[in-house]
Amino acid sequence: KTELAAHVRAWAMEHDLTVLSGQNQSPTGTITVPRLCWQEVFSALLKEARSDPFWNPREGANDREILRRLLSSAGATRDVMAWLPVLRLIIPGLYFGPNVANSMVERDVLHALTRPSRVVTLCKMLIDAFSRYSTKSEGTVILLHLRRSTSFFGQSDDYDEDIVEGIMELCENRGNCKPLIFCVVARDAGVPSKALLPRARH
Repeated sequence: KTELAAHVRAWAMEHDLTVLSGQNQSPTGTITVPRLCWQEVFSALLKEARSDPFWNPREGANDREILRRLLSSAGATRDVMAWLPVLRLIIPGLYFGPNVANSMVERDVLHALTRPSRVVTLCKMLIDAFSRYSTKSEGTVILLHLRRSTSFFGQSDDYDEDIVEGIMELCENRGNCKPLIFCVVARDAGVPSKALLPRARH
């Protein structure tokens, strides 16, 4: 699997595509960590955005300003923008004051049956805007390298699967713009969504 991931990176570099990659194991390699793969993907996205004048024209914008610029480019309404604190689940460095993020995440979960998750909606918008409008490459590859835990206590959560399915929807409804390629390197038992393989084959 490591060789496959390296091959994807090399292919992307040859085609001038930005690679946003993430993996799911702890530094010791013994347990899988919920949302870690997405934390690494969005950390890479922010790093790339900081060095792109389209997202950071003054070269001094903070991460919150860059995120707002990305979301605005994706058409985020004021209502959606107000949910920015929930991104702390995916971007741990964001800070909005004591308990703000946790309270909003709890509200998001309470409304999960009546509307799409705000966490997933924001993640999709960030990926969509970055992949469409970034000026430093000809497209974007999201590369997840998912390993199985050697410990009984390996974990995942619903956000891992929900964000995967959200990114699949983006890829399927891409239209005529820069390419967005979603690549998951994993054994069958480690695939984060049951829908991934059938939809990839389709």
